[in-house]
Amino acid sequence: MGDALTPGTFWGGFTRDPRDPGVAGLRMSDRDRAHLLDALGEAYADGRLDDVEHDERVGAAQSVKTFGQVPALITDLVPTTDVVRWASPDDLRRRAEEAWRRDLRSALRVFGGVSALVVVIWVTVFVGSGGQAIFFWPAFPIFFTGANAAQAWFKREEIVERRQRKLQRAQDREQRRLGRGDS
Repeated sequence: MGDALTPGTFWGGFTRDPRDPGVAGLRMSDRDRAHLLDALGEAYADGRLDDVEHDERVGAAQSVKTFGQVPALITDLVPTTDVVRWASPDDLRRRAEEAWRRDLRSALRVFGGVSALVVVIWVTVFVGSGGQAIFFWPAFPIFFTGANAAQAWFKREEIVERRQRKLQRAQDREQRRLGRGDS
């Protein structure tokens, strides 16, 4: 199957999606018609249409006025829906672990950035006060941002499992929305 006949490429090549009932009555442009003719030509070149079928469809495509007429000419050559590949539990686990790694890196960056910033501020104030002993207040933001990073590190398995369940629920919702019970 050539590029013009892959579902995403084919349906996305129109100025409006002919599968959308809301645009069925809208008139097509010459560019849209040319896109349809290109797909029919590719199907003919692939041997999916014989001479007679190709001639009939090209004639019909040239006389197409509205987007709603397109699917009847092409649905046996291009699926009307894109194929959805559902993630396996291992894929969901891998995605959850990748998310955990991103979250951990983010927590460590916040910890390092906040720690450096508050220590620089504290040193500046300390030097500005003539070296008088002042309370080391940066310990509080350092402690709290460090605790967040430590929690992300030590509760890795719990965080990954929670993220995996969330991804699975989202996939289940999408399957129900599409009316597909299979995985």
